[in-house]
Amino acid sequence: MDLNNHITRTSTLLLHYFKGTNTTSNTPKRYSSLEQLFTIAIMKSIFIAVTALLAPAITLAQPLSARNGNGAYANILALKHPVSGEHSETPVNIPFGQLTHYDQAITGFQLLGVTVSVPDEPELDASKVTCQRYKDAYGVQPGSAPFTTAVNASVSTNLVDFGWVLCYVNANV
Repeated sequence: MDLNNHITRTSTLLLHYFKGTNTTSNTPKRYSSLEQLFTIAIMKSIFIAVTALLAPAITLAQPLSARNGNGAYANILALKHPVSGEHSETPVNIPFGQLTHYDQAITGFQLLGVTVSVPDEPELDASKVTCQRYKDAYGVQPGSAPFTTAVNASVSTNLVDFGWVLCYVNANV
C-alpha cells in the first residue's frame, strides 16, 4: 500500500467516525463536524502547553522544605465548635516561623504535637512550642491568646476566618 492510498483511507475513516457514521456499526455521533474536532484538539493543545509552562512555576512557588519532603511543623486542629451548628475539627500543619493562612472558618485551635522531618535535627518536645493566631498577614494584630499543648485557643463562639497562625519554639523552656 503506497502512502497516498494510506492517507486517503485514514482520512475517509476519520471523516466517517467524526461525522457520526461508522463503516462497521451504527454508533452515535461523536462530533458533528471537523470544525468541532479541530476546535477541541486546539483547546486540548493549549491546555497541555499552559500546564507544561506552569508546572515548574507551581513547584518553585512551594517552600524548599515542601519540595524536598523535609520540614518542621506544628500539628494543630482547626476547631469548628460554633454555639449553633455542626462541630468539626480539621488537622492542619503550620510551618515553624511562618505566618500561615488556610481558607476556612474556625472557632478555636488545639496544638496536638509537632513533626520534624529534617535530617540531623533532634526530636522536638511539643511542650516547648507556642502558637498564636493573628488577624492580619503581618502578625501585627493578635487574634487569639497564645496556645500550647496544655492550653487551647478559643477565638470565638461563632465561626470566624482562620486568620494567620504563627508557631515557634520557645527559647527559654
